[in-house]
Amino acid sequence: MIDVYNKALDSSIKISRILGKIEGDNSGPTVVFFGGIHGNETSGVFALKDVLQNISSADVKGVVYGISGNLKALKKNKRFITDDLNRLWTKERIEKIKSKTVLNADESEMIALYAVLDDILQTNKPPFYFVDLHTTSSKTLPFITINDALINRKFSQQFPVPIVLGIEEYLNGPLLSYINQLGYVSLGFESGQHDDPIAVENSIAFLWLTLVYTKVLDKEEVIDFDAYYHQLFTASEGNTNFYEVVHRQELKRNDAFSMLKGLESFQKVSEGTLLAIQNEEKI
Repeated sequence: MIDVYNKALDSSIKISRILGKIEGDNSGPTVVFFGGIHGNETSGVFALKDVLQNISSADVKGVVYGISGNLKALKKNKRFITDDLNRLWTKERIEKIKSKTVLNADESEMIALYAVLDDILQTNKPPFYFVDLHTTSSKTLPFITINDALINRKFSQQFPVPIVLGIEEYLNGPLLSYINQLGYVSLGFESGQHDDPIAVENSIAFLWLTLVYTKVLDKEEVIDFDAYYHQLFTASEGNTNFYEVVHRQELKRNDAFSMLKGLESFQKVSEGTLLAIQNEEKI
C-alpha cells in the first residue's frame, strides 16, 4: 500500500495496484479503468476509489476493475521516475524490457501492469472496454482521446464531451494504442487540470456514464445519472465535436517555450495567429 496525495482535495488515500474488482453476474462485459498512469495525475485514482466503493455487486452485469498505474511515481507525485510509463507500450519495447535482468522503476511498473492486463484478458470474457483517466497541465474542457478506430468512435460518441483523434498517433508507445491494437475498445479521458477539484468531479461523472454505456449498470441504478451527464455537458460547454491532431510541436528538455497569455484549449484561431515562442522562434 502507498499513500497518494491530491492537492485539489488536500487529501490522501492509501492504494494498492488493484483499486477494486467488482464481480456481478455473467451476462455483462469486462470494464477496466486505469488511473495514475502518470504519477502527478491523481484525480483518476481518487475518482475510482469514490465510485468503486459505491457500486453494489448485486447491480453489476459483468466485471469492473480499477487499476492503479505508476505506483512509484504516484507515491512521489511525479509524472514518472526515469521513463514515461505511457511511452513503453510497443511490442518491441515490451519484449526488450521483459528480457532485462535489471529494471528501472518505471520499467518494473510496466511489467507489473502487463501481468495484470494479461491476467484480466485470460480470466474474463469479452466484450472488453478499457478507459484510461488523465488530467492536463493547463486548464481545459474535459475531452476524450481515441485511436481512430470504428469501435472507439461508436462508443465515445455517447459522451457529451469533445473527442480528439490522433494524439496517440504522434506518441510512441501509449498504453491505449497497445490495447487498441489487441482489438479492444480503448479510450482516454482528460478530465481537467491536474490540481483542479473539477477534474475529480468530471472523472467521477465519466466513470458512472461509462458503467451505464457499457451496460454494466442499468441507468436506473445510477441515481444521479442525469446530473452526471449534465455536469460533463456543462463542463465541456456543450462541445461534442470531433477534432483531429495534424501536428505536434516537439519540445526538447532544454527548450525555452512559452504560450501567449489568453489562449484556451479548443479555442478557434485564424491561420497565422501567433501562439507561442520557442527558442526565440515564433510559432
